[in-house]
Amino acid sequence: MIFIKKIFDNAIDEDVHKQFTRFSKGEFPNRAMMKITISKDSFKMYMSYDLIKDIASLIAQNIEKAEVTGKTIKGKKKTETTASMTGEELKKICKENDFVLLDINAPGYTLKCKKSLPKPGKGLDDKFASATLPLNLLSEFIEGEKFKQI
Repeated sequence: MIFIKKIFDNAIDEDVHKQFTRFSKGEFPNRAMMKITISKDSFKMYMSYDLIKDIASLIAQNIEKAEVTGKTIKGKKKTETTASMTGEELKKICKENDFVLLDINAPGYTLKCKKSLPKPGKGLDDKFASATLPLNLLSEFIEGEKFKQI
């Protein structure tokens, strides 16, 4: 479940808390931005950096195996990753790290993102990452009426 949905469902946990520990006190507009375009059997998302870990976890829950490349960040420690891994291994990586800047390729699922975090206080890049996911996962992001683009 993406952290924004957890906030609205009052299911705040450590992962939601970590989304906000990177910042000081104040207002931070335009967080968790995404644009979704729906096609016949899948949908494409463009998103800001703060949704990547949630999307990677969502992909991990729905795949058996994937090709993964990129960088993970835990505290100040950065680790490069290039491997073929199972969904369970990918879930573990997502859970153990603060940020996952990974490219993931699996049948029916792709995630591509930039490999360095934006500086706090800078404008947010709403095309920091892109993902293509099957339509059955659309309910994780929107409810109600069908749209072509959100």
